[in-house]
Amino acid sequence: MASIGYLPQGIKQTAALGADLIGELIKKAAGRIAIMPGSGVNENTVEDVVRKTGAKEIHFSATAFNESVMTYKNQAIAGMGSEEGSEFKYRTVDPERVRTMRKLAESL
Repeated sequence: MASIGYLPQGIKQTAALGADLIGELIKKAAGRIAIMPGSGVNENTVEDVVRKTGAKEIHFSATAFNESVMTYKNQAIAGMGSEEGSEFKYRTVDPERVRTMRKLAESL
């Protein structure tokens, strides 16, 4: 099955806000292509997005930030303008978030 180009959020800021259009596109596709809602799909929105769109596949990051093991951290440049201090952390996928999202999506 082919996937279409980039319209994961239904021309809105998030997939939840664009769910009506995404649902229409999924119906029109009639299984010929996969349309995966994405952008802002998380534990709080996945059930609503899947329910409203009828999507069989979704796109999400399940991001987690873990502290770096680096020994030198220059606090004067922490965050490079943000409060996160993200250069002292590494981005990864949280398997528990993936399990939770899958459970929520499949419960419908």
